[in-house]
Amino acid sequence: MQAAAPGTIRGDFALETQFNLVHGSDSAESAQREIALWFPGA
Repeated sequence: MQAAAPGTIRGDFALETQFNLVHGSDSAESAQREIALWFPGA
């Protein structure tokens, strides 16, 4: 696996390569559902 560049979220905050600090939805439908869970009223 390629190392993440310093100054990036992954490079600065990822302590393990198997875990992410951020999440990306796999589809627009999933994104809508997940946004509603985390940000009610958005």
